[in-house]
Amino acid sequence: MKKEDFKRICISPRKFHLLEQKEKKIEGEIARLNEFNRQIVQNGPVSIMVIDRKGNIIFTNDYYKILSNLEFPIGRNIFKLPFFKREELISEFKKLFKAGGIIKKNHCESVNLKGKTIYINITAVPLKDERGRTISALSMAVDVTETVIAQQKLRKLNVELEEKVSQRTKELEKSLELKKQFISDASHELRTPLTIIRLNMELLQKELKEKKVVDSINREIDKISEILEDLSLLTAIDEGRERIRINALNLNSLVSNTAKRIKSLLKEKRIKLFLFENSHNLVVKGDKVKLEKLFLNIIRNAIKYGSRGGWIRIRIKSKDGFAEVSVADNGIGISKEELPRIFERFYRANLSRSKGESGFGLGLAICKWVADRHNGSISVKSEPGKGSVFSIKLPLT
Repeated sequence: MKKEDFKRICISPRKFHLLEQKEKKIEGEIARLNEFNRQIVQNGPVSIMVIDRKGNIIFTNDYYKILSNLEFPIGRNIFKLPFFKREELISEFKKLFKAGGIIKKNHCESVNLKGKTIYINITAVPLKDERGRTISALSMAVDVTETVIAQQKLRKLNVELEEKVSQRTKELEKSLELKKQFISDASHELRTPLTIIRLNMELLQKELKEKKVVDSINREIDKISEILEDLSLLTAIDEGRERIRINALNLNSLVSNTAKRIKSLLKEKRIKLFLFENSHNLVVKGDKVKLEKLFLNIIRNAIKYGSRGGWIRIRIKSKDGFAEVSVADNGIGISKEELPRIFERFYRANLSRSKGESGFGLGLAICKWVADRHNGSISVKSEPGKGSVFSIKLPLT
């Protein structure tokens, strides 16, 4: 007896008809699902290939033909294909068939049927039977040509940029070297005539009754000499020739003696100087000449940019293993925008220019170098129209 006949005997015609409709509906759903899956496999932007344990290709989707140069891939053995040898994938697939695992290989170079070089990322996983044994492998590939080409172009641009930067750096270094040489030569050449002028002025001063003119000329000569000394020092610093000669120094005496050297400048602008020394003599290790230059520059600036008839307050104290010397004035001050740059070479604040003060912006750069080389620091607080406070910290012995 046929199955259909048996169903008809056991089931009423009405129920049989309903079951038959239900079966057809299920079969239709399965067919639609299979077609949907087929469309995904065939039309997705991923190359799909199934390989048996012997390395034979047993299935490929349509997208595989876009990426591969094999027109008829079915039946070809991957262990004999140049692409798999070149990309060192043969041993990887043999391991997959033997022990399982996943293969991942990026930026593999290939050539498609049109002869165009492309780059693909490959991922392969094992396909197993109900007992967990690997029976084949599913290999998927994604076209990453645009990404790889973009990366190659970026690397090329980086190399070109590095070459340009390197070339520009060499040009700048050469320019700086010429600048340093010019400053060094100019400083050296100008010193001799200045010395001769100074000596002649001393002789002239002895013969003249009116000494104010001579004193004025001598002051200008001193300014030029100071600028030349600063330029020479900066050149020596850049060339690594300048050394710090360390000795134990009484900081109180050092600052006090330095302040006495500029009495004439204070008198000229009628500025009062107040020195508040620490009750104990503070001892630091440092280069006496360099530290004198640092404090002299700071105090001179306080006079130069101070108010006529104003004041300068110098305080010496110790805190947390450091000696701190602060130099405060009630002068023109420095704007908030310019404060970060005042220790740069050749930088001069706008207020100092507008006041007509001379200088090349070298003094504070030298001060910072001296402080840094003594493992110390220099900082400033200022407000336009109210004055400035420079603070120098040096480690105590």
